[in-house]
Parts: sequence; C-alpha cells; structure tokens
Amino acid sequence: LPLRPGTPLLLNRLDTALDDLKAFYFSQGYLDMTILNEKEKIIQYNPSGTEAIVNIEIESGPRVTVATILVEGLEA
Repeated sequence: LPLRPGTPLLLNRLDTALDDLKAFYFSQGYLDMTILNEKEKIIQYNPSGTEAIVNIEIESGPRVTVATILVEGLEA
C-alpha cells in the first residue's frame, strides 16, 4: 500500500490504496470483496488532529476458482 506509518497522510494515496486493495483481492479470485467502511470512518484523527489512524475493514467473500473449462466449436 502507498500508505506508511510516520509519513504524511495524503488523501489521494488513500484512494489509490483502496483501489489497489480491491484489485489485489480481485486478482486472487475474491470477486465479491468489499470494503465495509469505505463510505464511513476509515480515517480517525487524534484529539489534536496531528495523527491519523487508517482503519480499513474488508469482507473478502468466497474465493472463486475455475472448476471446468469447456471449449466448443469447429474441430481441427
């Protein structure tokens, strides 16, 4: 992820991180993956507003694998 503890919080990097997470899960066969709190409180700030906690809640869903491959058409 493009976010690291101790680095400045850049919101465009957070958007990129969320997109990267979705792409990673999708590439691993988790087609129903959702970020449960994507529209809610992903970022929580300390009382002075100088530090942020980024909390991403993921529901991966089932992993989809290929069961059968069937090719139909003209025979060579």
